Amino acid sequence: MILYMSLGSFAVGLIDFLWHLNQGIAIYVLVLCGLALIFHVVTTSIPCFTARSPFKTSLSHLVGNLWRGIWQWRKPMGLMEEEESKDVERLGKTLDADGLKWLMEHTQSEEVYEEAFRAEREYLRLQFQLRS
Repeated sequence: MILYMSLGSFAVGLIDFLWHLNQGIAIYVLVLCGLALIFHVVTTSIPCFTARSPFKTSLSHLVGNLWRGIWQWRKPMGLMEEEESKDVERLGKTLDADGLKWLMEHTQSEEVYEEAFRAEREYLRLQFQLRS
């Protein structure tokens, strides 16, 4: 939080300094800082509302746990992790299959492709055994 406050203070000071020198450049820097702030707020807040977002920071964990704690009337400790665990348990089988499929489609290494292919065959064999 201190890093965010110091970065914000620097941006405010820079814009104030430039405003007295050249308002056109100050407005340009203000727009750039505003866009960066909006981007940061959006990318930090998205993980607060969904467990499937891979972009989590310590700030989004804090805000996400607080938000879930308020809505669930619970102590806001580890609520995001609980939701992620439930999501993985519910989607575990499809996550494994989709992950192997994605790896085989996007890898550029022949060795990785072969390992993923073997893992997919073993995964399908185990799934077939569990069904029987």
